[in-house]
Amino acid sequence: MYWFGQARREDDEFIALVKYGIALDILAKGGKARGILALCTAVLDMTETDIITSDGRELNKVVKALYDDGRSQIAHGGRLALLTTLPIPLSLADGLSSHVLIGYVACLERHAGNDEYEEFLGAIPDIRAKIASE
Repeated sequence: MYWFGQARREDDEFIALVKYGIALDILAKGGKARGILALCTAVLDMTETDIITSDGRELNKVVKALYDDGRSQIAHGGRLALLTTLPIPLSLADGLSSHVLIGYVACLERHAGNDEYEEFLGAIPDIRAKIASE
């Protein structure tokens, strides 16, 4: 939540994008784009190829743009952020991050298993089903 809050307060859009990527990567236990995608599919009850934007962008492509093309490229100097457009709109990065955070916290509150990320990730579909039936 810290990095998500920092992203929202950031004045520079390209640095905010990096911070959204960091927030999701931390939630995914440092799993990079693949780990973030696994978390997103679990929390959001989606497949990797589900379309999540009105212009037809798939979840996997948005995660790749956010993490690989945004967070990693900008933070490590592979993309000259000041001289190029962002790989995804900041509003999309914010929306995805906020939905994942909300779902993550809702599931975490109901998780009764061990304090292990992999176990929690595996339990999310059942927890989500319980939430939906309430």
